[in-house]
Formats: sequence, C-alpha cells, structure tokens
Amino acid sequence: MNILQVLPALNSGGVERGTLEIAEALVTAGHNSHVISNGGRLVATLTQQGSIHHQLPVHSKNPWHIWRNASLISDFVRKQDIELIHVRSRAPAWSAKLASQQTDVPLLSTFHGMYGHHSMLKRIYNSAMLSGQACIAVSDFIAQHIAQTYPKHPKLVTIHRGIDTQAFSPETVSDARKQILLEQWSLKSEQAKVILLPGRLTRLKGHALFIEALAQVKHEFLALIVGDQTSSEAYIGELQTLIDKKQLQGRVRFVGACDDMPAAYAVADIVVSASTKAESFGRTACEAQAMEKLVTVADHGGTRETLCPQLHNAAFEPGSSRSLATCLNMLLAIDSNEARELGRSARAHIEKHYPLEKMCAKTLALYQQLIS
Repeated sequence: MNILQVLPALNSGGVERGTLEIAEALVTAGHNSHVISNGGRLVATLTQQGSIHHQLPVHSKNPWHIWRNASLISDFVRKQDIELIHVRSRAPAWSAKLASQQTDVPLLSTFHGMYGHHSMLKRIYNSAMLSGQACIAVSDFIAQHIAQTYPKHPKLVTIHRGIDTQAFSPETVSDARKQILLEQWSLKSEQAKVILLPGRLTRLKGHALFIEALAQVKHEFLALIVGDQTSSEAYIGELQTLIDKKQLQGRVRFVGACDDMPAAYAVADIVVSASTKAESFGRTACEAQAMEKLVTVADHGGTRETLCPQLHNAAFEPGSSRSLATCLNMLLAIDSNEARELGRSARAHIEKHYPLEKMCAKTLALYQQLIS
C-alpha cells in the first residue's frame, strides 16, 4: 500500500504518537508511508523509521492556506500514486477532503478528541473530519460522542489506541534505569509509598484537585508531579502556594519532564489520572497498568473504560477531591501481596484489550478495505 497521513505538526502528543506508530507499522509490513505536516521535533524519528516526510503549512486555519494546501496535496497524491489519505486533525481535514475529491482517492479520518461542538459554526468546522469514506473513533467514549453529536456520520469504526506492552513492562525496566531516576529525584527505596501524577502542566490535568485530595490522605506518601515545567512557571507558582496552604511541603514535588516513563512508573506505587475534562483515551492509565501499577482515575471519558475490572472501585467522581482522597486511602492501605496480584490482573487486561499490535493491525486492515 501507498499511504499518506496528514496532521498539523510533529512535536508531541497523542495525535503525533499515533501517526508515528502507524507509520512504523506500515514500513515494517513492507508498505510505503508518507506524512505531511508543518514539521517538528519528531520528524527525525519518523524518517529514521523509514517514512518520508513532506512539509506543508497544514497547521494553518487560514482559508487561503487550506485551499492552497488542498491543491498541493492533490499534486502530491498524483505524483506519489497515493492510494489513501488518512487525516488526523480538523484544519488539514478540509484540505484533505478537497484533495480526495479532486483525485478520487479514499479519505479516512481519526477522531482523536471531542473538539468544541456547542455552536453550529463549530460543528460545521468539525464536519470535515466526518467527510471521508470512514472515520476511526479512538475509544468507545468518542464513538458515542460522534454518534450523538453528528448523527449523519459516515461508517464509524472504533479502534482503541494501543500501548507498547513490551516497552511498558516491569520485566524490561532494569534496576539501573530505576536507580537513575531514584538519584535524579532524590528518592530513597525505603521511604513512603510514591504517588505519581504524570502529564502536561495544564489546569485540565487536575493538579489542584490532586493536591486538595492529598491533604485528605491519612497514610504516609510522597507525591511526584511529572511534566515539563519550562512554560508553566506561573501555574507552578499557584500550585506551590496551594501546597504551602495545605501544609504539604516536602510531600509533593515537581520533578520536571521525564524521558523514561516506563522507569517513572516502575518507581511509583500508585499512578493518578485526575483530568477535570474527559480524556478521549486513557493512555496514562493504560501505560501504568501495563507496568503492573495500581491506578486511580476520574470516572469519565475514555480513561474510565481502560480500567481492569479489579480496579473499577478506584474510579473517583470527576472534580471531587474527597472522592479522589477516598480512592487514594483505599489503594495506600492495600498490602504488597494484594497490590502485586492487582498489578498482574491490570497488565493482563491491557495486554488483551489495548496492545499496540492490535491497533496497528486493525488500522492497516481498514486501509486495505478502503483501497479495495
């Protein structure tokens, strides 16, 4: 197959990660993988995997750029004999829609989030994501959202995001990798249980809610907030003020970005997803469960559906610090033997339902079906 994926840029995030995962799967299976974006730091990774990157300003919402990009994509599709266009975001979806119509090449989209949809104008803008021969929903939650919000949707296919269960495996994280983080974060192996909150340092990730809940926890703990701090000084200042107010000094730390998340999960006892807005897919919860860790998540969105049955009582009421504190107290009270058993059940659940190989196989099969 000769496949083109289109997205705004290649910097960081779930859209970018999904693009790279499918691109690598295409190359591994002997197909041709092309990607159009406005560039970014992940271009090097993409090309190292064997895909070909082409830079166009497809991130722009300017109508003239959208029209111009449609013409450029059409020319590219013809010259490269592209058999299918897979678009992953709204602005480039308009260009890809026009290019598909001009070249008679099938168009596929992936709905990665809910997007703003409360006005007619927003829904019209979003409609380009539903104008192809098929649309992928990344979770049952997103599939339900599309069906309810856009009743006249095309063929809808649910393909859950996948986790690299080999990379996120306790067996593949060496003691040396864990020791690097223990030293970097000034942790001691014999200290209190570690609670990890990973994610971008934005309000939507629920950091304030997390801190409010920690103030109600009855057990000893050390909480680590993992995320890039370079552009979040004011926000971190607000959170530090809250930490001081709740007298949690020394018990809550900002440790910055982490390039080895499997090791970060490995040194934790409990992992939290506290997003105040429903996530389209619970990647953090999946990765943590694959690492055999206890998790607690907000009881909404795609994150909730990723929990293994044995951990369903660890889903807390969204936005409620009291409910989150109750879940944390429950998990902190679990003894080590039960925690290990729950961890094994969690990993088995992820291996069965959310392996990366399953996502890639289903996506490539859909490509073949649409081309045929």
